[in-house]
Amino acid sequence: MSGKYNKSGLKKKEVFVDYSNHLLLKDVNLNKTVVVSGKFKTKNNNLVYLINESSGWRRIYNLPKEIKFQGKWRLNSNHDLVLNLKKTEFAKGTLVLKGKVLKVDSDYLIFEIKSKNSAVKNEISYLKLKGLWRADKYNRITFEVKKKKVPDILTLKGVWQLNKNQKIIYTYTQLNLKTKRTSKGILTFDGFWQINKKNRLKFVLSKSSQSFFDFRVQIQTPNLYPARGVIKYRLGIGLKKNKNRKSLTLYGNWKFSRKLGLVFEMHYGRSSSKSIYFGASLNLSQKDKVIFTLRAKDNRNLGFVLIFKRGSLSRRDLEYFIQLKKQGKSIYAGLGVRLRF
Repeated sequence: MSGKYNKSGLKKKEVFVDYSNHLLLKDVNLNKTVVVSGKFKTKNNNLVYLINESSGWRRIYNLPKEIKFQGKWRLNSNHDLVLNLKKTEFAKGTLVLKGKVLKVDSDYLIFEIKSKNSAVKNEISYLKLKGLWRADKYNRITFEVKKKKVPDILTLKGVWQLNKNQKIIYTYTQLNLKTKRTSKGILTFDGFWQINKKNRLKFVLSKSSQSFFDFRVQIQTPNLYPARGVIKYRLGIGLKKNKNRKSLTLYGNWKFSRKLGLVFEMHYGRSSSKSIYFGASLNLSQKDKVIFTLRAKDNRNLGFVLIFKRGSLSRRDLEYFIQLKKQGKSIYAGLGVRLRF
């Protein structure tokens, strides 16, 4: 709290939030606890409470028009939004805001809370936090709330998966401590996949060049075949003792272009598609196979190969490769398809 308030009075006051997201004021001097009517909002990623009471009422409890809280944001195990408060004259401990993550985007999330102001009316507040999406070392989804020095980390501790459009979805369950009922929430992350490191898989959020998930993975099978159109990985999500091990499959179409090199075209629904481009070295030593060793932009090996049966290549492409072999030439295409003979 700001130091402009009367310290002798503020030291004997404390605020907290109940199960219905009411801000309550406990006044030791007056020996009473009252509901402070108002609404929560965020400003520059800090929590603010706008008091909807008369100036006369506020003078009784020595309260300002606007209460500003400072602290560290996190999500608890029930996916409620928690602010660990910096100790002030009458604010300490934590504020737990019951609600749900309503929406996620490339650089923000919106948390919805409801405060019951009467028997029939709910006051809805939307708290917008700005920052960046990341994956932690346990492959869990996190949101880094932007701060001047070190960001606050909101961790989605459950297991995520892919939907039919190859986008990431996160499903979680919440318990209402007042009614003892559970509800389910679903978050969808819109973006596209990249493969540019060995044992890493990157998901870049749409409309952002800074928010992405860099997951730790292992290729499930190092031999890929164009006809199948899949790339399979193994990964674990969560802490070691509770790690959820799962397979992750990317679906697409393999294409070869003399200008672009090897391309894995993935479809994301509603006629939306995006391609992953690979560098590669090519081997024609086997009679019935053409083998591409896939490489990243920096030419590092990605740990898997793409195997074409000669009969699956067009006659034109096959003649092109054979001609290069006879001439002893190499060619660089796109991100660098390197032919070795």
